[in-house]
Amino acid sequence: MIDITQQSKILVLAGSVRRDSIHRKLARQTVEALRNAGVEATLGDLREFPMPIYDGDLEAGQGMPPAAKALKELARRHAGFAIASPEYNGSFPALLKNALDWISRPAPGERPLEVFRGKVAAILSASPGPGGGNRGLRHLRELLEMMSVRGGSAGAGNCPVERSVRRRRPPDAGGGPLGFRRIGGRSGASRRTKGRSSSLRGDSR
Repeated sequence: MIDITQQSKILVLAGSVRRDSIHRKLARQTVEALRNAGVEATLGDLREFPMPIYDGDLEAGQGMPPAAKALKELARRHAGFAIASPEYNGSFPALLKNALDWISRPAPGERPLEVFRGKVAAILSASPGPGGGNRGLRHLRELLEMMSVRGGSAGAGNCPVERSVRRRRPPDAGGGPLGFRRIGGRSGASRRTKGRSSSLRGDSR
């Protein structure tokens, strides 16, 4: 099992940029919890890294967009990731996939997946639905595993560890700070937040 609190620097991402997104709140709580555990944690708000949909012709003609370059360099400086992602129609959001696609692109002379290879990840979701965002995390876990991100959860091989929880209380409802334990299988971050339903099936945003 991987104890994410033993990593030197963790980049925390949220798969939503909506102002009142519960996953942006969850990401901020994760940063706070990691820092309380003595880990250097950075919040990478994707709102601050606007980038076009990945286009090979655009990349060939103009190179990587400045925001994608900046996010890639931020990822390069961290030993692992914690990603709080909503579930949109049974998977994770295109916003997050697009960001990961761009920063996975190798620069000249660089190995493919350079900023991901051999790093660790924890993936988290909160939802008012019974699945707790689990379907979206499953797809995200498969993608990160393909990108050579490791987690070592019990019984799952070298793959990112995950946590999906059905939430009922808002993140400021009390009950102590978000607590990180040794992460393996479905153990991990625990804290109650309140999700909101939307027109996207399974979406907790």
